[in-house]
Amino acid sequence: MTPPETPTLTYAFAVCRGGDLTAAAERLAELPGLGTGAPVRTLAAGPLTAVVQDVPTAGYDEEALRRRLSDGAELERCARAHHAVITATSALAPAVPLPLATVYRDDGRVREALGERETSFLTVLDRIAGRAEWGVKVYAPRARRPPRNRPRTPPRRTAPARASAAAPIWTASAPGSEAANSATPWRCGPPSGWTPSSRAWPWPRAGCARTASR
Repeated sequence: MTPPETPTLTYAFAVCRGGDLTAAAERLAELPGLGTGAPVRTLAAGPLTAVVQDVPTAGYDEEALRRRLSDGAELERCARAHHAVITATSALAPAVPLPLATVYRDDGRVREALGERETSFLTVLDRIAGRAEWGVKVYAPRARRPPRNRPRTPPRRTAPARASAAAPIWTASAPGSEAANSATPWRCGPPSGWTPSSRAWPWPRAGCARTASR
């Protein structure tokens, strides 16, 4: 009794121009692809050719793919396998890579999808023919910023100390012990042009004269 065949889906990796991969079919079949055991093969669709692989429905239907791609390790494995097939195909002929996890119900649905976008695929294939894709990263040292000129802070002006309201502004102590025993204060009149804001008197204390308070 022959065991029933396992239901499969068609996983698509890339699209090329029809006939470009005819001589390379055997080389593609040697690729492991997603590791399902089925060979990587070509599928003709009018003027286009798709690079595909049969995958088990139980592991690649919508729900299974959601679980598979939610696992970091499994996502990395699938992405690397997908990229490896695209890289090998591009080395053989101009190829348009398809997104990761591009899955169709069967080969007929793949042909239908390629037919709907036939003009777009052919336009892209014409544009990339004879060209190679390069991934380039550019690094540049950061330029040193010149030091900012800090604004000079003007010196703070100290307000002159105010004389006590209880003391006469122009009073000076008399020299000698006589002033200490006398009830008459010694007063010095301010010089011409002096204002109360200045506390440095520019004349000698000897110029003070004793005046009697009455």
